[in-house]
Amino acid sequence: MRRYTHERLVRRNTLLGKVLSFGGIGILVVALIVSLTRPTAIGLVLPVSLIGMVASQIGTIFLTRWNRRDRADLMIDEALKGLDGRFALFHYLLGTPHVLIGPAGAVALVPRSEVGLIEHADDRWWITRYRRGQPDGKRRELVGLEQEAESAARALERRLERAIPEHAEGRVTPVAVFLAENTRLEAEGSSPAAVHVKKLKEFVRKMPRHPGPSEADVDRMAERFPPPLAGRRPS
Repeated sequence: MRRYTHERLVRRNTLLGKVLSFGGIGILVVALIVSLTRPTAIGLVLPVSLIGMVASQIGTIFLTRWNRRDRADLMIDEALKGLDGRFALFHYLLGTPHVLIGPAGAVALVPRSEVGLIEHADDRWWITRYRRGQPDGKRRELVGLEQEAESAARALERRLERAIPEHAEGRVTPVAVFLAENTRLEAEGSSPAAVHVKKLKEFVRKMPRHPGPSEADVDRMAERFPPPLAGRRPS
């Protein structure tokens, strides 16, 4: 399997997260010192403190997403390791964050981080969160999953239409991928399809075949993302 990721984007967002996080903390420290040395400058200290707090929180969000070992692209890479050369995996390069191209055509992988029991019933998604490792018995509707999957599929379709117009009729299939270790999934036959990341490789291998980009098309697309913009990772 060929794997490509937008390494420059990952490095840039990781650096931005560090700058905002530590910079925000630095601003808060400066604001504290000013408040102790110049008590009358409260009109300046409050807005500066607010800026530092917001910057630090935004930086923490960036670091949580881009600078962790359980980052979505790394977990998907690990889950699909061992697929043969018919498959190509793209991260942050084709209009939607995670794309798998293979015998099943183009697949938009939509990672989800919810923890709990995930069910699909009556054309709706439900979640029962865990308390002390067990479902708490309160089932709530899980909103936004269909919309996110549809948006990912449309974005990928538009990008493929521009990149390889001769395959514009190819089908894009969205698949929700749940990443949390303890999440349990009961969604057979759901729309969009859903799978736990641990079972993703088996799921992909069993997907029905659909027309999609060929290996030559994949090579052409990959040539548009040369290093250091995108790095190719060995399977």
